[in-house]
Amino acid sequence: MKKIIFLFIVLILISSFVIARETKNSPDDLLRFDLISYSPSPVQAGDSFDATIKIKNIGDETINNFKIDLNEKFPFTSTSSENSKSFDIISPDEEKTIKFNLKTNRNVDEGSEKIHFSYIYDNYNKITVAENFNINIEDIGKLVSIDSVETIPERIFPGQPAALIIDIENSERSILNDIKVKINLTEDFSLLFSTNEQSIKSLKPGENAEVIFDIITNADTASKPYNFPLEIEYFDEGGTKFLRANKIGLIVDAPPQYELNLEDSDLLTYGTKNSLTLSISNVAPSNIRFLSINLLPTKDYKVISNTKKYLGNLEPDDFETAEYQVFFNNCIFSCSKKINLKLGMEFKDDFNKDFEVTENIPVRIFKKSEAKNLGAIPEKNSLNYILIIIILIFVYYAIKDYRKEKNITKAIKYAFIATILSIFKFISLFKWRNLKRLPRKIRTLWARANDK
Repeated sequence: MKKIIFLFIVLILISSFVIARETKNSPDDLLRFDLISYSPSPVQAGDSFDATIKIKNIGDETINNFKIDLNEKFPFTSTSSENSKSFDIISPDEEKTIKFNLKTNRNVDEGSEKIHFSYIYDNYNKITVAENFNINIEDIGKLVSIDSVETIPERIFPGQPAALIIDIENSERSILNDIKVKINLTEDFSLLFSTNEQSIKSLKPGENAEVIFDIITNADTASKPYNFPLEIEYFDEGGTKFLRANKIGLIVDAPPQYELNLEDSDLLTYGTKNSLTLSISNVAPSNIRFLSINLLPTKDYKVISNTKKYLGNLEPDDFETAEYQVFFNNCIFSCSKKINLKLGMEFKDDFNKDFEVTENIPVRIFKKSEAKNLGAIPEKNSLNYILIIIILIFVYYAIKDYRKEKNITKAIKYAFIATILSIFKFISLFKWRNLKRLPRKIRTLWARANDK
């Protein structure tokens, strides 16, 4: 007797399920359309939900070039860019399942509303057929609401852990039980120390409770806002299950970081024009956008070339260079070995925030004597000049004697002896005795010149 009662109850449940399941057939009885489910259920005004439809070929023919389209009509609109589905072939007894993402208008009243769709396929003479399914809309109130969502820190830094805190409120007049909060993170985020589901045993009317998820981003996560699906499942006092789907937004923000370097240069020397190349490297996982730099002159140097350069965008781990011609003012005493190049920078971050900064780049500067010792400035060889003077003296005496004697051999010998004597006479001038007489000789020559 108990088995019969049990079977009877099962049959009632099955029959009620079949009645609740809405079915449509195509005009030629080749296709059957079943509204399998819509979730979350029940649907409320302003809610987003998914409607799942199963399509089955119930005929003996193959369906070719099947296409189904969602028709947006009040109170339902699509939340997805894909409002149509296509199948090249649907064989006999083959089933296809499709899902449409919809949103309910906030101003709709309780009752039954229809989602509209149309379809077409080759077998039915390419005539578009319109159908609809009923969706029940109930005003059950927002039993569970998200009071606030915050992260600590407020802006998450790539590669650093953060706490995601979600405040749940019971805005109904009855107790809610077995509340489960579930988040579905993208591949850029990972959970720490817990699963993606947190539970609250119960909430009294008007009561709040927090759930905390410890999360971490990848080290190379891009700086931008991110959205995550958030699902809340709960039961009322009568044991009815409810499911709400929401989305939460988080911000990942890596402040701009960069390195400035003297990439290449001559041996920088006081009192000379120098060529140098500055480089800027982006060492953060965020972008540096619309970058321009300006090498500002100071009391230590002048910028000969164009001071301002536009470098554009710098992606993570990217760098750009800028070349300048700089004259370092001459220095004789108390010369500093290092001076600072003053560089102004203007750029934006990934959130279009403007930055204006001034940085100092220390560079090593050498005196000319140091540069000569290092071989950067070639030394002037005075011996070359002395040799040229001796040759000119030799040529002078040779030509002078040749004009007198017209004998080239004798002229060369005379020039050689005369050049040697001239060198010794010049050296003798630097004897102390001669140096002492030098002022007297100069006065004598000056007096003779005035007498004339």
